Amino acid sequence: MTKKTIFFLTLIFTLGLFLRFYRLDQNIPELYADEAGHYFLPHIYNQIFYKIFSFTWLFGFTPLGVRAASAFYGSLTCLVIYFFAKSVSHRTTISLLTSLLLVVSPWSFAISRLGHTHVVIITLLITLHTAIFLNAKNFKQIFFSLIPLIISLRYYPSMVVIVPFILLAIFLISKTETKKIMLMVIGIVMVLVIPLLIQKFQLLDQKSRAMDLAVWRDVNVTADSNLYRGLARLSEPTIFSFYQNPEKIANKIVFNYPVSILSIFTKNYLSFFSLDFLFLKGDNILRHSTGMVGNLYPFLLPFMIYGAFLFFRDQSLKNKTIFMAWILASPIPATITKDGASYLLRVVTLMPFLTYFCALGIVQSFELFKSNFSKIVYGVVIGTMAIFSVYYYFYGYFHVYPTLASDSFEYGFKDLADFQTRNPGKMLVIWDDKYPYSHFCFWQKLSYKSCEYSKTNTRVTVGQSRVDLALPEVIFSLPNPPSDLSLITKSYTPKYLALPSRYFNQFPGLFVNQKPVSQTNYFKIYEIK
Repeated sequence: MTKKTIFFLTLIFTLGLFLRFYRLDQNIPELYADEAGHYFLPHIYNQIFYKIFSFTWLFGFTPLGVRAASAFYGSLTCLVIYFFAKSVSHRTTISLLTSLLLVVSPWSFAISRLGHTHVVIITLLITLHTAIFLNAKNFKQIFFSLIPLIISLRYYPSMVVIVPFILLAIFLISKTETKKIMLMVIGIVMVLVIPLLIQKFQLLDQKSRAMDLAVWRDVNVTADSNLYRGLARLSEPTIFSFYQNPEKIANKIVFNYPVSILSIFTKNYLSFFSLDFLFLKGDNILRHSTGMVGNLYPFLLPFMIYGAFLFFRDQSLKNKTIFMAWILASPIPATITKDGASYLLRVVTLMPFLTYFCALGIVQSFELFKSNFSKIVYGVVIGTMAIFSVYYYFYGYFHVYPTLASDSFEYGFKDLADFQTRNPGKMLVIWDDKYPYSHFCFWQKLSYKSCEYSKTNTRVTVGQSRVDLALPEVIFSLPNPPSDLSLITKSYTPKYLALPSRYFNQFPGLFVNQKPVSQTNYFKIYEIK
């Protein structure tokens, strides 16, 4: 590596650190419940893992402490991807541009500004694995490349689904003399490691989060089929219904449960290769994307296509197989979950490969021009588009996104926790889930013992409504029917009621003549008299 390359990598890494840490301590956007909850760990909990996963031990229980680890590992990934690209192209220009694109890419920036460190870590690990593997010349080096891949299994259940496909691809392209050894290694991983991870992530527990998210357990999966089936009954028999009433034969063939599952699976899978996800809007969940730009900049579309064409035309079978395995396998974990369409966090392993295609396409596109003058003009045009695109994204992120995404981040829980600290008394929070208790634990810096999940997971029924007794002084419930609200307040006598703005219309007569004792951008807090 030349001094010039080291200089440019240093600049790129510094830029990555600056962008990812800039105003990271401002709690903008506000911490999401899952971010706060991931870092509320007991001091006896695996200290090495805890200090790697979270920097709250350094910066305290603050937004900076929660998100700093992601920002740091995200910046480090910008360096690692240089070696990833170098292992493929062996051209410094393409490798540096891949690294620079990662610094400013919306998808990489977004995951580096959230307290979901595990997502950034697996991105770092899979790029490191690929860089080592593509340079491997013997079994020892191949085995060494598997270490980051195996470690990635520890961080995210999605990897349990993806890794077997990658191991299969590695086995298929292994040399004949190493296939037996590779088969043994892969067998050990599959037999020993993956079952432990299935147990860790409770992938076979019907009550676990993983199984709860499974698309085949979604009660709405047949909603469209049921509608189409009902409409078909209204039609006259044709050759396509075998001249029978549609319900007798054709409906059972076309609109059934397996076809419904396959249809949802296909829609989810293809959503990750759509223009909306990649270039126009990004993730449907605004915690992961601004909604103003896709996960890659729109001007990169032709370069990604051109780069992919050149890659699959010119690269070795080994490189093509590994890239194809990652590209095709990465969307599967999100595809099999009911909220999986366009969900960035579960498909993040796809993005480094697409980013490389963009860099390859840009650099190689200059070779389409013969004269230096035309190359300069072309470079100015591309550079102008790139600078404006990057500025547009970052301006939107810091000036529009915090307000635009406030609902997605459940904006206002810090204010709610602060209010309760200043005004002791039991509080009923109108809410449709139980997990936001972690906000109170985090912002009020409560002990782990008082916030242990097993002690804050008490659910009861009052009338027809669910009530979650999260903490001694905090209750969560969404009364349904609304009339159950009076039963809940009589049963638990809360002093305050916090009503989010999105539920105002469900309780139109609530405290109609009473002013809230406190009001935030997200909650109105009433005193119950």
